[in-house]
Amino acid sequence: MYCQIQLDNYNGTYHPGKSIKGRVVCTFDADADVKAVTVKLLGDERTEWNDKEDYFDSAEQKKKIDSVCYSGYNNFLTFQHNLPIKDTFNVGRHEYSFSFVLPKELPGSYQNEYGYIRYYIKAEVYTTTDSDCEDEREIDIMSPIELASLPQDAVRLEDKEDITPHCCINGGSVTMQLELKNKTFVQTQTSRMKVHTYNSSDVKIEAIKVKLKMFIETKATHPKTKRKTNEELIAYDFIQNIGGKGERTFDFELDIPSTTVIPNFKLCSLFICWCVLHVEAVLGRCQNNLEIREEVKLGHFPIEREMRRHNLLFKKRTLRLLPTKNLPTPGLPLSSISAISPQDTFESVRPLHQKQATLMSGPSIGWQRSASIDESPISMEMEPLLPERKKETIEAVVLASMGFPISTAANQNQNDENVAPTEKLLNGK
Repeated sequence: MYCQIQLDNYNGTYHPGKSIKGRVVCTFDADADVKAVTVKLLGDERTEWNDKEDYFDSAEQKKKIDSVCYSGYNNFLTFQHNLPIKDTFNVGRHEYSFSFVLPKELPGSYQNEYGYIRYYIKAEVYTTTDSDCEDEREIDIMSPIELASLPQDAVRLEDKEDITPHCCINGGSVTMQLELKNKTFVQTQTSRMKVHTYNSSDVKIEAIKVKLKMFIETKATHPKTKRKTNEELIAYDFIQNIGGKGERTFDFELDIPSTTVIPNFKLCSLFICWCVLHVEAVLGRCQNNLEIREEVKLGHFPIEREMRRHNLLFKKRTLRLLPTKNLPTPGLPLSSISAISPQDTFESVRPLHQKQATLMSGPSIGWQRSASIDESPISMEMEPLLPERKKETIEAVVLASMGFPISTAANQNQNDENVAPTEKLLNGK
C-alpha cells in the first residue's frame, strides 16, 4: 500500500490568497480497513548552526573550546482536512480530492546558511493494521511586499560638523542634508534623492557616497537565544571632487536589481529583515566624515492593481488637461488619449469653462499633471498653471486629437453669452 500527493494547479509557485487544489492517490495491493485519510498544509521556520565557545573545565582547571549547536523552530501555519472515505478499501487505485485557500498574509519561502522557511503538504493514511502510509510534497510560496503597505512620507535629515580653527584652517562648519520623497524603495524602479551641502570652512568635501544595504537577522532559541546577521549591499552611487566653500545640491539615483531577493518575513519569529540608506560625506584634512543613516522599506511594484488603474484612468472622459511650457511628461501622454478605441464607452462630459483650462499660444506646448490633484483615477481635476491668454479651450484640442469636430470661435462666443445670464441669475443680479 502506498499513497501519493498530486497537485492540479501548481506551476512552481503559489501566492497568498490563492487556492491549492490536488488529490491524494491511494493504491492498495490488498483489501484494507482504513480509519482516516488526512491532508495537512504546514508552514514552518527552522534555524540551526554550530558555534565554537570557550568554557572552563573545572576538572582540568583550564579553558577549553567546545562546539555548541543552536537551533530554533516555529510553526506559523497549520491547516488539516479529514477526507470523507469509506471504511473498506478494495484492491486498486482510489483518489480523493482536497483544496486549501492560502491566507492573504504569509511569509515567502526562504533559505540561507542558518535556516529556512518551508511550506509542505502532508498526506497520511491510517489503517486498522500497522501498514499506515504517508507522502509529503514541498511547495514554494512567493509573497511580494506590496507598495501600498509601505510608508510614503517625505524625509529630510541632516548632519553637521563644526570645524575647529587652527594654524592652517579657518573655522566654520560643514552641513549635509538628505532629501527623500518617501522612505520606500521599489524593485526594478529608480529611486531618486537629493543631497545638499553647505560648507563655510576651508575643508574640502572629497566625495559623497550613497549605499543601500539589507540586513537579515536569524535567531535561535535553544539552548539560549542567539542571533546571526547577514549584510548585503544592494545599490551604490557616489560623486567625487566636490570642492570647498559654497552651497551645492547633488542628485543621486539607486537602482535595485531585479535579481535581488527581497524576503517577506511576515508572521515569522526567527527571521527579521531591515534596510538602511547610508549617506556619507568624506571630508579632507583628517576631519570626521558626515554620516546619515535612515531605515527605509523595500517593496515590489503591484503590477495587477496598477494595470487596472491605468486602464480605468484613460477610459474616463472626466479627464482634464492643462497646457504648460514644459516638455511632455509621461504622466498623461496625449497619445494615450487619442489611442482610445472607438468601441469603448464613455461618460458624458460637461464643457470646460475658459477659467478652468485655457490654451496658451506659443511655439511649444506640453502637458503636465497638476501637483495638487487627487490621484484617484475618477477625479482628475486640473488647475491652471499659466496666465490665461488664448480664447479657445483645451477641450477642443483634445477632441481634435480624437477625430471630433472643433467648434468655431463664433460658436464659443455664443456659448459664453449664454452662460453669462445664467451666472447673473444664480448670483441674484
